[in-house]
Amino acid sequence: MKSANLMAVACAAITLATATNGFAQVKNFVGPSVYASSGYETWSGDLSNSSYSPLTWDSFKPSAVPLNIGLDYTWALSDKNTLGVAVETNLLKSSTTSGTQYLNGAYNSTVSAYIDSQYEASVVPGFLVSKDTLLYGKLGYYSVRINGSSPSNSSSTLNGYSYGIGAKTLFHIPSSGNNFYVFGELKSRVGNTSNQSGGTITYDMKVGGTSALVGVGMYF
Repeated sequence: MKSANLMAVACAAITLATATNGFAQVKNFVGPSVYASSGYETWSGDLSNSSYSPLTWDSFKPSAVPLNIGLDYTWALSDKNTLGVAVETNLLKSSTTSGTQYLNGAYNSTVSAYIDSQYEASVVPGFLVSKDTLLYGKLGYYSVRINGSSPSNSSSTLNGYSYGIGAKTLFHIPSSGNNFYVFGELKSRVGNTSNQSGGTITYDMKVGGTSALVGVGMYF
């Protein structure tokens, strides 16, 4: 009996040690971190279903070199898997771009627009592929403000869903007690349709886009 008890204790100790060592594999990717990123992103704003049917629009397609800052928190689910949440914002506005308004298929006016006030919240599942590299996905919700600069000033806040993939790799600065990382990320955004009004006319608008980003972050 004593031998059986000792065997049970030993098995329990081995199981606990294995679990602890397993979770230790992802420990450098666990906890809070801050990050910044930049790259290139393109947007497409679409207007449709005008209540005044002779009026139609081209899509407007602003682009941007963003400066994103973000905060995330990550938990270990197993020795290989993580789950995090992230929030971020872009500090810069997009380029101003022009679209054409048509009346009965003929040119009517030029409308200029740009995007700012960009915010996003995401769920971030991850998978450890080596002790220093984590692959991850992102599924999120975003909002942006579209600003019309001509022929009249107006703005609309639109939203939608985002999804993407990325990879982060740790690097270490000997004089620091923190873990730093570099990352690359590809992301797409799919806009929700929102009904808008301009004077006596109503219309539908949505905005989506894609981005390719590189960045640096720090766990603390």
